[in-house]
Amino acid sequence: MSKLRGWLTRRTRGHWQRTPFTIPLLGVALASLALARYTWRRRPAPAAGPSTVLMASLSVWSFAYTLEMAAVDLKTKLFWAKFKYLGIVNIPTAWMTLVAEYTGKTDWLTRRRLALMLIHPTATLPVVWTNEHHNLYWVRPHLVDTGSFTVWRSGFGPLFWVQAVYHYIVLTTSCLAMIRTTRRQPRLFQGQMASMLAALVPPWVANLCYVLHIRPIAYLDNTVFAFFLSSLALAHAMFNFRLLDVAPVARAALIETMSDLVIVLDAIDRVVDLNPAVQQAAGIKASYAVGLPARIVFANYPDLLKHYSERREVESEEVVIYDSNNQQRCFDMHISLLYNNQGRYAGRLLVMHDITERKQAEEIIHQHAFELERRNEELDAFSFAMAHDLSNLLTVVTGYTETLSDDYEDILPPDAQDMLTTIHRKTKTMNSVIENLLLLAHLRDATQTIEPTDITQVIQAAIERMENKITTRQMKVTIEPDIPPALTYGPWIEEVFANLIDNAVKYIGSNNPDPCIRIRGFHRTDREKRVRYEVIDNGLGIQPEHTGQVFQVFGRFHKCEADGFGLGLSIASRILSKLGGDIGVESTPGGGSVFWFDLPAVD
Repeated sequence: MSKLRGWLTRRTRGHWQRTPFTIPLLGVALASLALARYTWRRRPAPAAGPSTVLMASLSVWSFAYTLEMAAVDLKTKLFWAKFKYLGIVNIPTAWMTLVAEYTGKTDWLTRRRLALMLIHPTATLPVVWTNEHHNLYWVRPHLVDTGSFTVWRSGFGPLFWVQAVYHYIVLTTSCLAMIRTTRRQPRLFQGQMASMLAALVPPWVANLCYVLHIRPIAYLDNTVFAFFLSSLALAHAMFNFRLLDVAPVARAALIETMSDLVIVLDAIDRVVDLNPAVQQAAGIKASYAVGLPARIVFANYPDLLKHYSERREVESEEVVIYDSNNQQRCFDMHISLLYNNQGRYAGRLLVMHDITERKQAEEIIHQHAFELERRNEELDAFSFAMAHDLSNLLTVVTGYTETLSDDYEDILPPDAQDMLTTIHRKTKTMNSVIENLLLLAHLRDATQTIEPTDITQVIQAAIERMENKITTRQMKVTIEPDIPPALTYGPWIEEVFANLIDNAVKYIGSNNPDPCIRIRGFHRTDREKRVRYEVIDNGLGIQPEHTGQVFQVFGRFHKCEADGFGLGLSIASRILSKLGGDIGVESTPGGGSVFWFDLPAVD
């Protein structure tokens, strides 16, 4: 670096002239350099890279032209004229890349095309730096004294015109692509496009005038001075229209195609953007809405204004509005606060998801559920009435059979006595079936009181209900000590234990020499705050393929061992599902069964 500084000092010492354009030119160079630094800090924004190269190239051009104007002798002027091409040759590639990133045509930027675009700067620089050997770029360069300062002039060689035409074709093509992409976009992106065109057109026109020798100030290249206007236009686009933050391609990909309604408000609640879904639902055009206060744009939607009036984030809130066709629509609204890079409040993003169909479906389901509940109540009333009437009839039949059996025992033949015994047994079975069916019907109601319950007392009550059956089968029933209580409804759990004990009695096995039932309870270690209760027997057991069917309605096995309709276990399962418990069975064929269920523990 020190050698380069020394070489430049020897190269320029004693070769400076004071011109009225030195300070303005340096100002242009510094402005371009500042913008280059700003855009570089904005990465990873897609357009930050090409914007940095573009502004850095303009800065190199401006600095070199400043030193070219300040030099006195032809050799020094030519040196700086060649040096400024380090920036000039990069401008077409940087501009085309910037437009491609801005418009979303990044798929066009293949490696092959980028390599072809780099051919121009790679080929131009050697031609410019060796021009004195072939004069293909400049022809007969010479000094001209204007009276106030010295400049150099030359004719243009064939390669100069090739380079100029290439520049103009690239710039024209890029501008047309940008206009085509943003012409139908909201005001924000049209402002970006206008600022970018304002940055390009002045130096473009000024350079064309220089090439055609149309110069307001003789011998002066006004292109560099036009860079000052370019810097102002680009700065305006970056700070006022967020050139590097929001591009039409991002909007098209993220907002334009969304079915959700998207509204963007700035810090003072002006509409910055809204997607087609909003325009269609509210009948509002983006060209009208963007830039206006939200209270004016959505004046016909007071429900919406009411929800966004406070500057707060909303994760989920239902909003009902009427669309342009006066149809009621329901939305799930989310509001996010937006902040700039300095952490200051910059606006809000409103996203509303249409849940009209879901709400309509929920209303239909609610109506059907209400209707179903009403019909269930009617069915319960009907079943209760039928069960009551059937029970009364069966009671009459049972009474008559008992009377016949007792009063006419000596008169009736043995066959008739057997028939009466069978009728009596079947009517009791039928009465039990009716009671079970009635219990199943009333298990829809889960509003019973849940409270801490002493399960030991519940088990004892269930055993007392089964005492006759237990005594008849000469079974031993053991209740283990320290059975923990549970949060449940006692009468229902008594029914569960009664059905499990009854099931164990039925299938204990007619040839079992030592029939026994053991009941225990303990806190589960694999599930927190749950208590498990088990009814263990040494009966016939269940085949593995049948364990999944024992809790189904009318599920029965070992039919030769006991009568019944398979309702007991299904009732127990239904009760536990209402009380938030689980039920299951573990069994070994010929080795007995363990029927278990669990309930919430008492804290």
